[in-house]
Amino acid sequence: MVLSLRTRGARPPARQRGVGRAVEVVHDAFARTFPPAPNLGPGSVAGVVFSVGVVALAVPLVLIRQVGASPLDTLWAEDGAQFYTQALWSSPLPALTMQFGGYLHVYPRLIAEVAAALPPDWVAEVFALGSAATVVALAAVVFMATAGHIRSLTLRATLVVAMVLAPVAGGEMLNNVANLQWYLLFAAFWVLLWRPPDTTGFAAGLAVCVLAPLSAPLSVGLIPAAVLRLVAVRSWRDRVFPVAFLAAFAIQLARMVTLPSQAHAGGTPDQYVAVLSQRVLVPALAGLKVASGVWVRLGWVGPALVGAVFVAGVVWGAVRRDFPRRWTFLLALLTMLTTFTPAAMARDGLMGLLWKPGEAHVAGGRYTFVPILLALSAAALLLDRRPRWAGSALWEGVQFSFVVVVVLTAGMSFFAHNSRSPGPSWSAGIRTARLSCATADVEAVSVTISPVEEGWTATIPCFRLVSHATQPDAEDPEPAYRIGVGGKSGEAAMRSSSTSARVRAASSSSNRTAAPSSGTDATAWSSAPPPKP
Repeated sequence: MVLSLRTRGARPPARQRGVGRAVEVVHDAFARTFPPAPNLGPGSVAGVVFSVGVVALAVPLVLIRQVGASPLDTLWAEDGAQFYTQALWSSPLPALTMQFGGYLHVYPRLIAEVAAALPPDWVAEVFALGSAATVVALAAVVFMATAGHIRSLTLRATLVVAMVLAPVAGGEMLNNVANLQWYLLFAAFWVLLWRPPDTTGFAAGLAVCVLAPLSAPLSVGLIPAAVLRLVAVRSWRDRVFPVAFLAAFAIQLARMVTLPSQAHAGGTPDQYVAVLSQRVLVPALAGLKVASGVWVRLGWVGPALVGAVFVAGVVWGAVRRDFPRRWTFLLALLTMLTTFTPAAMARDGLMGLLWKPGEAHVAGGRYTFVPILLALSAAALLLDRRPRWAGSALWEGVQFSFVVVVVLTAGMSFFAHNSRSPGPSWSAGIRTARLSCATADVEAVSVTISPVEEGWTATIPCFRLVSHATQPDAEDPEPAYRIGVGGKSGEAAMRSSSTSARVRAASSSSNRTAAPSSGTDATAWSSAPPPKP
């Protein structure tokens, strides 16, 4: 009997060679989707100063978009009623792992922990500044992460402008932490395609990959990008981002499956196509104001034309031979659908987003934020590479037109009047709440926050209010009323806020109370859970 021994230099069987070749083909095909990012370097001192200056200007730019009451003196619904209140009444770990709406909100709760550690007078500023600074920081991450995919500095900057000044953000996403999950989602898409060359970029990208799925259940739409990166890259360092993302999403999913399931309205395929064209494609090209106006006046003419342009662009991008970012382009479009579909099917379903003939609304705009930005990302990828048949002057004109359209649509919707614009004033509510704690036998007070008509309130223990109040004068004959804030006595504070705040007794201790009577912005609580030590 002859024994056949395989030596080290022998060729493997044909079947093994075929499988290995297939794996290599997959690696080679998709490796171009994850190119190494260029090393931008620390830059000169002037460059660093310029970057810091741009960030410093961008934060107030985000803050001033809200007209009416200042975001620095108002507090948004979930920010106060859920995140801040629960941070006050719970220790940090239980507060961070609490669910609301059926899922975890880790990053918003981290900001709430900072607010809870500071005097109540500063809470509105902490949430507004924390939100604006996060949006700008995530925009900076997107700008860096796109460097390996989009060569044009102008197109990358335009994408950042569309993110920071998104028209659809004016309704309910401005200057609150409850809606930061949408910004985290979009940033996470580009981070999953990013191979940062330095430690700073790696740390920033890792933070986004962890915080996005721990704060946004729609991170499920980014799983194809994460899995594709695991297959395409070879270095274990380059696999850290998708591994961290998938592990964090597993934690979110494990928390979600332990909660009661919610009914989803769903919809039909024709409704899906209609909503996609009405609420994503047309607003991406023309902005929300123009899109709604065109719909009211022309009906399906606008969505049909834009839909035709979209389909033509997809086909052209898919078949272009001189387009090295083809897979990135198609992945952006796929992720647009995978992030939009579950959001559109949830809660009120497609009918809640669908515009009826002659009518247009902005409800549910947050669900279209990420798909719109991904559609613009696909457009930027397509325009970044000039086709062989187009002259330089022609293609520069096309790119310039794209930039002008995006900037104009952002500018037309820059200022936004939303349900937070009427107030109420957080500082006035705190003054009234502090007076209530000093003059009534209560353990906590409930301060009304925006939107007033929906009955959102933040519940604050009295010891937190009194401990941060100005000490009364020793000779004051009625020290109980001298709990002044900013030099005002308690009586003066009551008079200054009497037009928008009155105190009433309550006995419930729920986080969200029934809608208060008109003009109320502080409620006294005679019983409350024990405060956090």
